[in-house]
Amino acid sequence: MSFKTTVITILIYFYAACGATAQEPTNYSAKNGLPTNHVYDVQEDKDGVMWFATNRGLVKFDGKNFKAFTIKEGLPNNDVWELYLDGKKRLWVFSKSRYQSYVLNDSIYNFATSDGKTISPAPIYEVDNALWLRAGYYKFDGAEFKVQNDYATFYHGGSQQVFQKHGLNAEAAAVSYDFIFNQYFLIKDGELWFLNADGTVLKK
Repeated sequence: MSFKTTVITILIYFYAACGATAQEPTNYSAKNGLPTNHVYDVQEDKDGVMWFATNRGLVKFDGKNFKAFTIKEGLPNNDVWELYLDGKKRLWVFSKSRYQSYVLNDSIYNFATSDGKTISPAPIYEVDNALWLRAGYYKFDGAEFKVQNDYATFYHGGSQQVFQKHGLNAEAAAVSYDFIFNQYFLIKDGELWFLNADGTVLKK
């Protein structure tokens, strides 16, 4: 799996207290606070704090100060690839590891894969308040990321039901995901159908 090292400097925009006029952007890099210029992902949490996934750990920025979290603070891997804020406002921290983590009140909580395998968790889905990792199909059950051995147990946002609504009856196992177009698709009677984000289907 490949990830883009997308940012050499981070641009953070500050706004006036009234919200009317934007201030000049401030550039942040390894020269003035970040532990590295290699940033894979950025996420804002429920309190407006900015978090950065980097090759030297997870970095928190509260608007004034940077704080780095590494394996010393409990991360399973310093090379953090992806961040995700779930429906419960937990900030998940994903890396290539047999453990995946979330951070809460500056504490790291790690959860193992049920089969002990090292995974590269992307993409990430949340269905009915359950977190899924599309890396062999793992579902977080509150204690661990449990591998789902039955492919038919996994489908995102009720995609099977949506296809059925349009008269395209199929088992869940027949619904697949296209990572290039970020769409679910179904091959039915030799025809290719895509599920759009708005719930409509389109025949290619």
